[in-house]
Amino acid sequence: MKYLAILQFIFWLDAIVLSIHDIQHHSIPVRFFLGISLSCFFLRIIFAQDSIIAICTETAMLLFLCMIIFRIAKDSIGSGDILVIILTALALDMKTAIFATATGIVLAAIFGISLVLLKKATRKTPIPWVPFFFAAAGLYSAGQQFNAFLPSCLH
Repeated sequence: MKYLAILQFIFWLDAIVLSIHDIQHHSIPVRFFLGISLSCFFLRIIFAQDSIIAICTETAMLLFLCMIIFRIAKDSIGSGDILVIILTALALDMKTAIFATATGIVLAAIFGISLVLLKKATRKTPIPWVPFFFAAAGLYSAGQQFNAFLPSCLH
């Protein structure tokens, strides 16, 4: 379990940095992504003893799903967003990445619609999606922690 705490700590530090960078520059630094992704990959192999084939298969399936999303929502989601989804699957798990993707899209849409209704933005104003994605991942992770903690409180 120490592995999980270390990996989540690295992931959430990365989430803060990537969110700030996405807000300021509307991009994800690939070098930073590669360093963190490789760290997460090797931590999973060494400490969680996940097989390389399982990690690569999971990542390939998620990449395929992301490419479908990328094709459907051409101007809405960028390649940097796909990198963030893959990083989340490597660092946490695939369920978190899928939940955060769907929920992040909804949260960003609600935010964008609110801005348009308040006349603070137009429909063409770009909204950085990564902070919404990480907020959704945080909600999912907090929900998992709460579900793990709740049974011990009830006894």
